[in-house]
Amino acid sequence: MKMDKLHRNNGEEVAALKGVRIIDLSIITAGGNTTQMLADLGAEIIKVESGGYPDPFRFWAGSQREAASDSKSWNCAPTFNMLNRSKLGITLDLKSEDGRKLLFKLVREADAVTENFRRGVLERLGVGYQALKEVNPRIVLVSITSQGLDGPHSEYRSYGATLEALSGFGSVTGYDEEEPSWSGREVNYPDQVASIVAAGTLIAALRQRDRSGVGSHVDVSQREVMTVAVADRIVEFTAGGAVPKPQGNRREPIPIERCIACAGDDAWVALSVHDEEIPALSRLLGLSEQSDLAALDAELTKWSASRERKVAAGELRAIGLCAGIVANGKDLLEDPHLRARDFWHTVVHEEAGPQTLRLAPYRLSLYAAEQSVLRCPCLGEHTEDVLKALADVSDQELLALSERGVTAGYLG
Repeated sequence: MKMDKLHRNNGEEVAALKGVRIIDLSIITAGGNTTQMLADLGAEIIKVESGGYPDPFRFWAGSQREAASDSKSWNCAPTFNMLNRSKLGITLDLKSEDGRKLLFKLVREADAVTENFRRGVLERLGVGYQALKEVNPRIVLVSITSQGLDGPHSEYRSYGATLEALSGFGSVTGYDEEEPSWSGREVNYPDQVASIVAAGTLIAALRQRDRSGVGSHVDVSQREVMTVAVADRIVEFTAGGAVPKPQGNRREPIPIERCIACAGDDAWVALSVHDEEIPALSRLLGLSEQSDLAALDAELTKWSASRERKVAAGELRAIGLCAGIVANGKDLLEDPHLRARDFWHTVVHEEAGPQTLRLAPYRLSLYAAEQSVLRCPCLGEHTEDVLKALADVSDQELLALSERGVTAGYLG
């Protein structure tokens, strides 16, 4: 199969990143989501995994198959498939000399490389920035690390929870004076935010490369990205000397800002009411506009308890208030607004079956992301085609590489 047939890009002539090729060495969320967003913009992403150490997300969330022991379950994990759709997938053992040589051949034909390993891993493998730019002086390397590439804490190893704590984010989340809380494994907010920053910065670095003629090494610190999110809290401390504390669901000086319980099991509506909106809420509840806040709050609690959450949210919005249901996964999949905007897209995967995946949370008027959506690659699925097209590897060489374990082949 030729490289130009590996991707089905209807309307690719207007794709923003058409012609950009990225070698994706990254794993998990921070790196995976970075390149997935670029794929939505038309970039060609070649995801490189090791047959002996695939992306851990292939195993973290289990399989969609009923048979948990199925030998191909690594191709079915929703975590992996969400973040790696529309990419090409190959396997290379970068610990081997042959694997490194093949990577360098791919780098010669690429615009950028992305990675989110611990600082120093690429250098120990012999494929760090200095080695990459010797092969291709125009290459852009994006490194997403916990603390950044230099500084006294650059060797720190961390997860989302520790990043939220170190960045200052955890000091202003949670409820009142209780222990700090974090988004944890269910969301991993630091990875999500860092991936957006990394994707945008990679595009800027490519623009810089096109103007200067040389590539660069992009250093993205997840800790610093998270600290940016709470920078106003830091300014508050420098201005007044007070250390900001978590406020839970209530925030001064807004009189009402909380989740109200509605009829049904675990049914809630989030509501914010400012001073000038109090009269409208009072009239809705049948109270005098001069009612005190305690009486208004108590009546609101009784009012919402008798109403289905979508009805309650609709009535509150109808009088001009900001209100919305606390949506769960089922709500989001069925949401008519998201459906109308084509946010969800069903992709059929040969191993995992039909999967409903989210598209990019942005729109370009000349190019819709759904025009290029493909399922995620099975482990090593495109190894043969990519190496033949970009590294000039023969069938005989491919067989020898597989026998030596340099490539794992397509295990599907």
